[in-house]
Amino acid sequence: MPLSSEITKSFVTVARDYWRLQADISALAAILETARTLQQPPKQWKELFLRARETPGYREIAEKFEPQLAKLEKAAEENEVIEILRQFPQSKFPN
Repeated sequence: MPLSSEITKSFVTVARDYWRLQADISALAAILETARTLQQPPKQWKELFLRARETPGYREIAEKFEPQLAKLEKAAEENEVIEILRQFPQSKFPN
């Protein structure tokens, strides 16, 4: 069954946002761990966070499923979309 390209594009946008937020959580967790170690928050925590977004580790998390998302954007049939979606792990939120 053909799918609306709007539905697929919207899903891909949400998925990209999700993976970026997962990377944000990792970066902020690292800053919190530093604060715990120093027993005070870093004064430039916002700058540290913005710099963390430029690191390879951040990009690795944020762009982890970019190949599948690119395929998903081009998928037109429901079966094709389902097959691509099966390649994504079930989401796990950090504790």
